[in-house]
Amino acid sequence: MDFNGEEINLLDVIDLEFLQQFQDTFARVTGVAALIFDKNNNPVTQPINFIDICMKYNRSCSEGLKRCKISDKKGAEESTRTGKPAVYHCENGMVDFAAPIMLNGVRIGAILGGQVLSEQPEKEKFIKHAEVLGVDPNEYLEALNKVKIIPEEKIMEAANLLYLVSSKISKMIENQIRNEELQEERNQAYELLAAATSSFTEGLMAVDNDGRIIHINPAAFAIMKLSDKDVVGKSLSLILGSNNKFSETARNCIWNTDEEIVLDQGGERIHCTSSSRPILKENGTIAGVVFTLREIRKVRNLVNRMVGATARFTCEDIIGESEGMKKAFKLISVAANSRSNVLLTGESGTGKELFAQAIHNHSGRSEGPFVAVNCAALPRELIQSELFGYNEGAFTGAKRGGNPGKFELANEGTIFLDEIGDMPMELQVNLLRVLQERKVTRVGGEKVIPVNVRIIAATNKDLMRAVEEGRFREDLYYRLNVLNIHIPPLRERGKDIDLLTIHLINIFSENLGKEIDGAELEFFEAIRNYSWPGNVRELQNAVEYAMNVAEVEYLSVTDLPRSIHREPNFLQEVGTVISLTEIERITVESTLNRFNGNITKTAKALGIGRNTLYDKLRKLGVRA
Repeated sequence: MDFNGEEINLLDVIDLEFLQQFQDTFARVTGVAALIFDKNNNPVTQPINFIDICMKYNRSCSEGLKRCKISDKKGAEESTRTGKPAVYHCENGMVDFAAPIMLNGVRIGAILGGQVLSEQPEKEKFIKHAEVLGVDPNEYLEALNKVKIIPEEKIMEAANLLYLVSSKISKMIENQIRNEELQEERNQAYELLAAATSSFTEGLMAVDNDGRIIHINPAAFAIMKLSDKDVVGKSLSLILGSNNKFSETARNCIWNTDEEIVLDQGGERIHCTSSSRPILKENGTIAGVVFTLREIRKVRNLVNRMVGATARFTCEDIIGESEGMKKAFKLISVAANSRSNVLLTGESGTGKELFAQAIHNHSGRSEGPFVAVNCAALPRELIQSELFGYNEGAFTGAKRGGNPGKFELANEGTIFLDEIGDMPMELQVNLLRVLQERKVTRVGGEKVIPVNVRIIAATNKDLMRAVEEGRFREDLYYRLNVLNIHIPPLRERGKDIDLLTIHLINIFSENLGKEIDGAELEFFEAIRNYSWPGNVRELQNAVEYAMNVAEVEYLSVTDLPRSIHREPNFLQEVGTVISLTEIERITVESTLNRFNGNITKTAKALGIGRNTLYDKLRKLGVRA
């Protein structure tokens, strides 16, 4: 059959998804930019690995784009004419290479790669390029510094590989049109793509209907720690044992996503996640299953980043120059350089988690996860499963496949146990065992999971008194209280209140988009005279409130919540007549503010019931 190649479009004879997949795989393997064009030099795929100097400058203006098109056309035509891969300097100074896609001797497309340099660039030449393109030379040179420098022989290797593949694709197209040797050429293309999977960080394993391995990439080999070097063609049951989860999935052709799998390989425990997809033939029948494998450690690191299990604050974020804070600062450094457990003590709102994050970020575990757990906020019946995880079927409502606990998620990093004094006595023995053995066992499970975590605990309670009263285990107390850092309350920090206030004004000015330049003297006098029962958290709340209601560029004392600039210090009110109703209103408002609006805690502190408190709030005009 005689075809006129000029009348055939590339996408008429080859699938765009295949082209995009090939191009992306080639770019990842070689580390260069790649793009596929049709016979008219118009791109048909989405570019990959293009760098700033090309996409942001060269191809973003008309002159630069015109130069790129000239270069692309020149490379494709030269490679077509010579029958060899074309390696050339593009009009904008980069090293590119090209290979044609042919049909009956006529070019119907081209594969382009490159956007690299073979030697240190001549900056003067690129400055001239920047002037022609009308861009800032300094920005252009900064982008130039990010261009990869690859030896000429490596560039030629990549170009030869590209030409080899383009020739295979050209041949495949011809055979597809002529219906000749189609399966052979398709297999060659698949083999080429399979070879490229060797660079993937994810494990890939294909199994046929008989449970035999038909393909496995190096990543999967490493994840499963296989000792047999030649596993292709062998049964999964022979390689992994008769009761392995992969064989069951392959046998039943199950479609799974991110299922947690544990294997025992030669006495070593393998922990990974697996997704499985059936392989479908053209007639719809199933030919086997493909598994995608990920190391559980990498999965958990990704999960921790996604859910915010990271520490954002460092010592630079902690404001204070008082003696108590200076002492605490020194202990942060000591704790960061130690592996010992840390106990942070201080009233509610003093910033214990801020200190915990700073210790983590200045320690050798800073690249690992930081997982915070509020022991007081967890329901009593769920604390054990939250901390140590659970297996599938451990209790009603347990997730399929089970769930890792906080200690597992914090592996190689730090776990912060806030409000440790509220942990039930029956669970304290489990925590003590983890501290001693550095291993956890999931609820409903039997397998022991080793964990490498640094423990930082915090409390606003007197744990020693709790020990004496039998509410906290003495052995657990001494395990946790190796390095003790006490964070002083705000009322004992002197001029730190002014420093913190100025810092908070600057933060909220930016966050709220308000131009507040400072505060009046009366404002600072009011905050210095206030006792700050809620500590830094209450100060932050008060400053944010003032920033929201302020109408001028300087905060006034009247911008503060009334409970702060009208704190009930009745000894200072001698000689001033205050009505009982006003005294009651100030007392209720101040107590409510102290407990950050918590009705239950406020009512308990005032010695009245919740309903009575609600009635008073309504009568006194105080908003909860």
